[in-house]
Amino acid sequence: MIYEWIESSDKSFNTTELLYRLTRDGDNPQAFHSKCDGKGTTIIFIKNYSNGYRFGGFTTLPWAGNNTYHQDSKAFVFSLNNKKKFPIKNANDGSAVGHYSNYGPIFGGDTDIYFHSGGNWSTGNNVSCNPNNYSCTLLEMLGDTSSSSFRVTDFEVYLKKKIL
Repeated sequence: MIYEWIESSDKSFNTTELLYRLTRDGDNPQAFHSKCDGKGTTIIFIKNYSNGYRFGGFTTLPWAGNNTYHQDSKAFVFSLNNKKKFPIKNANDGSAVGHYSNYGPIFGGDTDIYFHSGGNWSTGNNVSCNPNNYSCTLLEMLGDTSSSSFRVTDFEVYLKKKIL
């Protein structure tokens, strides 16, 4: 399903490579950036600790710690549990994906999926989902409406690759 969504926006890949796994590489922005910055197009998978909901995001832009937001008309977020893809509204206005050295991945200009600075993403409520810029609800994304902040069981970042 994810591959079909990506293929509809970019037909130039046929495999992925795991760049980062929170439980393997570290629970902080420095670990994320050391493994992911400058690599290329990525797919991120996130699992909500409290209910096991799985969701994530896709960006064609390489991650960077240059402390700014970037335009990415092909970026989107998704819910695996609901099998839905949600485009990032205003993806062309320069606020689709946030690249901040002291934070993890950020999707959406209003920090709609947001890995807070300082890490502890698996032990504290330091990841947020506020779907202001998507055509979805908190229930569709997180499977819960009690809080927009949560812990993650794990999250992984995969590099989109093409094998010749």
